[in-house]
Amino acid sequence: MRTTAVDQRRELVRQCVSDLGWTLEALAVAMGKSEDYRAYISRVLNGEKPLGLEFFDALPEDVKAEYHSREATERGRIVVMPSRGDDAVRHFVAGLLGVFDALKASTLPAKAGPPLKAELTQSRERKVS
Repeated sequence: MRTTAVDQRRELVRQCVSDLGWTLEALAVAMGKSEDYRAYISRVLNGEKPLGLEFFDALPEDVKAEYHSREATERGRIVVMPSRGDDAVRHFVAGLLGVFDALKASTLPAKAGPPLKAELTQSRERKVS
């Protein structure tokens, strides 16, 4: 079976819902629907019903934020949650130490070697008449 971009996006939404611990009942209530709506949610998340923009917009903010974060990461972006105070200091120091460790582990030599020498030789002799 061929997977489309829509199928991949739906699967990403399903993973976010699952990883954040949402039950179908709680999701239905958070979306402003009755608990009976959980069957419809299940069908959407399992690909039996289309994942429409109206459905996506009704999802809880944490699910949408997680979805956008993961989608950005899949596209090569670095996603960092904002932090303040002591947490910000800890994150900064951890990042700085990570950079230092990466520099230590780099394959670059600690000191450059002497300059390389090259000789140019002429491969053909010119005939002069």
